[in-house]
Amino acid sequence: SIEDTRYRMYGIGGSLNSVANKFTLLNIDYSTAKPEQENLRQQVQSVFGTLSLGFWNKVYLDVTERVEWNSNLGGANTNHYSYPSVGVTGILTDIFPMIKNDVLSFLKIRGAYSEVGNAFIEFIPNQTYPFELGSPSPSTTYPNRDLEPERTKSWEAGLEARLWMDKIRLNVSFYKTSTYNQVFKAPMSSGSGYEAVYLNGGQVDNKGIELSLGINQPFGPVEWTSNFTYTLNRNKIVKLLKPTTLANGIVVSQDVLDIVSLGNVKSRLIEGGSIGDLYVTVLKRDVHGNVIVDYQDNTVYKDDMAGPRGDGWVYAGNAEPKYTMGWRNDFYWNGFSLGFLINARIGGRAVSMTQAYMDAYGTSLTSAIARDNNGIIINGNKMPNAQKYIQFVGNNIGENYVYSATNVRLGELNFGYDVPVHKWVNWMQGLNVSFIGRNLFFFYKKAPFDPELTGSTSMGMSGMDYFMLPSMRQLGFSVKVTF
Repeated sequence: SIEDTRYRMYGIGGSLNSVANKFTLLNIDYSTAKPEQENLRQQVQSVFGTLSLGFWNKVYLDVTERVEWNSNLGGANTNHYSYPSVGVTGILTDIFPMIKNDVLSFLKIRGAYSEVGNAFIEFIPNQTYPFELGSPSPSTTYPNRDLEPERTKSWEAGLEARLWMDKIRLNVSFYKTSTYNQVFKAPMSSGSGYEAVYLNGGQVDNKGIELSLGINQPFGPVEWTSNFTYTLNRNKIVKLLKPTTLANGIVVSQDVLDIVSLGNVKSRLIEGGSIGDLYVTVLKRDVHGNVIVDYQDNTVYKDDMAGPRGDGWVYAGNAEPKYTMGWRNDFYWNGFSLGFLINARIGGRAVSMTQAYMDAYGTSLTSAIARDNNGIIINGNKMPNAQKYIQFVGNNIGENYVYSATNVRLGELNFGYDVPVHKWVNWMQGLNVSFIGRNLFFFYKKAPFDPELTGSTSMGMSGMDYFMLPSMRQLGFSVKVTF
């Protein structure tokens, strides 16, 4: 397999000249115009194979191997990576017929191991000279050829069981993945002549459980199916970037990495922590935990030395849930169908900078209540100048806007009817009309926004609200005709 990608872009842009909203080359102010040009070609060459073996229709073995040579690795010490995998499945009720009975009708176990490779972005092992104002400019990134592709190693084990003549189905999986050789862009000292260098480092482990339980049990003329799902995942940053000596003798290391920072909250990676860890700024407090207040001028203070690193950032929790659950039920009777899905996300923390800035500008419910009460209670005492306090907290303090991300919602509801049109016309076999609603309402939620939403698809944005679009409820009708 050969995948060849070619990208070419030529452009010019600048401020408009004299005609408003006329976006054309003839209306560009060429004193501010800037030309752009980009040519890129990438190629991935691959060799792959699979092997599948079955023994007595009871045990199955699957082996795969894929090797890729990626042009992005040009200039690095390694120019390829591989994707090996092996999986074994055994149907125990066929291997050991004596365990098959009226209760246990089917039992299968499975296990698998796989590895995945991933190339880094183009050009980083090589010295590049971007054009600026018509002339090549020095690169700000140190060319490091001692780079390896990222690798993820994972294993999974599970079982599938059917009980009481397939009325109950159980599926359980246990897994663990470890990702190595992630590429970090580490800052360098100004004396080196470069701003940053790309280095391999880090190990992130994920382990968890996935469980599903299904029931198919009629109640007289009513057909009923129910499915329950449960997922649990734990991740840990085992290693970040260890001290690395470059070819020029400079030692580079990084024990903390800030991924995303939004005002008074940031997503930070620390060795021993987890992806999704949120850190916030806090108010200065005394040894008893009371907020330090100057009641003469109603002033509070930000603690710039808080946190384990003494940089003013305190751990607020992790954005990821402790576990998630889903419960779906479907009923069918005499042409009528009814189904609903309840989703639950348990645990996790969320921070709303939208709420913070609404407080700072006096447009929130909190600020309205403070105005109505002619003040706000701090340490059990009333601070009459609530505006000064709320504006300071909204602009500088993140701890006041940390919420539980736990929520339970009605994820879907549908109601339909199979119209017996065949009784009246012979050219139509079936007609179904249905009402469908999704994300209808919350049974429980404490955060002032939908914790399942994220402001961006980039890494590190989970649990952060920054003027995101609100959660949407969807209502619709469906008509299906069968001829």
